Amino acid sequence: MSAAGPQAQPPAGGRSPYPGVVSPDAPLQGTASLRVLCNGYLGRRSASTVTFVRDGAALIVVNPGMVAGTESILGPLRDLGVRPAAVTDVVLLAARPAHIVNAALFPGARVHDATAVYHDDRKERRPADRFLICPSVRLIETPGYHPEDLTVLVATPRGIVAVTHLWSSRSDGAQEPPDGDPGTLRRAKTRVRGVASRIVPAHGAAFRAGP
Repeated sequence: MSAAGPQAQPPAGGRSPYPGVVSPDAPLQGTASLRVLCNGYLGRRSASTVTFVRDGAALIVVNPGMVAGTESILGPLRDLGVRPAAVTDVVLLAARPAHIVNAALFPGARVHDATAVYHDDRKERRPADRFLICPSVRLIETPGYHPEDLTVLVATPRGIVAVTHLWSSRSDGAQEPPDGDPGTLRRAKTRVRGVASRIVPAHGAAFRAGP
């Protein structure tokens, strides 16, 4: 499903920002722009890193979870000239309350999780892995901390950015999941590093990915 409605999934195959590397996870085009609306944090209080992506008619908010107040999300969007009602898609990186509490700020948006797309009174089941929201934005399934976590791959003119729950912040790269499978988490992180040049973690500032 894209801003224009459902679309057939294209053949696998795309270009990674790493020279000579071809990845079936890469989006088809590289025309998106990405802006972090607010950086998250963990501690006595916690907040989500909320990201806005624009690709043509698609206006996408990723990870609209807990923040200090709704203005942390709506203020930066207003500065970009984007009304909440104009947002076309919302992506839930993790289907848990802390990561979805502000999804209702965007009443006209389709909501994507690991199993389906939700819009008004309709639920369309679909596999999330390699699903294209629009030509420059692809979902991939990245279990590790939890079985149904997603990563959003955003292809920009400067490379592919992964917005993901595989990292809470840059400093947690060596941590093992408290409940998940360490091997599954390592494989998911390797998959993301193979295509993305930057990572936006679920609760921290963006950082450069290693090859």
